[in-house]
Amino acid sequence: MRRVWNKTQAEIAQEWDRIAVHRSDQIRSGKDISYEHVLIPSILELIRDCDSSAVLDVGCGCGFLTARLAKLGGHVTGIDISAKSIELARKHCQQCNNINFVEGAIENIRSEDVGLFSLAVANMSLMAILRLDATLSSLFRLIRPGGHLAFAITHPCFWPQYWNYSKEWFRYREENVIEAPFRISLDSNDYFTTTHIHRPLERYVEELTKTGFGICRMFEPIPRPEIEALYPHPWEYPRFLFGLCERAG
Repeated sequence: MRRVWNKTQAEIAQEWDRIAVHRSDQIRSGKDISYEHVLIPSILELIRDCDSSAVLDVGCGCGFLTARLAKLGGHVTGIDISAKSIELARKHCQQCNNINFVEGAIENIRSEDVGLFSLAVANMSLMAILRLDATLSSLFRLIRPGGHLAFAITHPCFWPQYWNYSKEWFRYREENVIEAPFRISLDSNDYFTTTHIHRPLERYVEELTKTGFGICRMFEPIPRPEIEALYPHPWEYPRFLFGLCERAG
């Protein structure tokens, strides 16, 4: 694990191209406990009362969440910078007639091309995007007034402890671009490296409110005991932070 500078979004896209097949296998096999038992249930609970008639899945990856969102009955658009992930997502969702996928960065997407959305979901993607301000500005443009943005991120306060960031270079209040092996609890291989960006919690709050999003709810789930027992080690603190925001009119 190391801090890096001058990382580009194209390089991050290439990292996700390389890991896409492996990532799809992790989710399909059920190896990713957090994805199946924490992230997805929490996202679906968070958006339970939202208008899901037109949903944008930001950083859709291989399309597993996209397929879940499509079951809510509306039309879903998945977007990702990884061409390989989009290819796999199209295969995974080929039986769904209410989904389409777009390859590209969210800041380059125009409402003239994809329409406006009642809801955007960013599951574990905001901390992999280099320009948070540009991303949130684009989402503000693409979400209808009164629509919602739901997100999940690695917890800015506790993820550094969980991953044991180096005290030689990590400073909580600074933005840190970090390269690290992509690991989950049941698959700790070091074959694939991905990049994520640590930002202090206040940076997320400031950017959301500055852009025009009102924060409706934030929460920090802890797995139920029977789910926590599936992990090699118990949770000492929340690993993820979830938020629901409303787009101002």
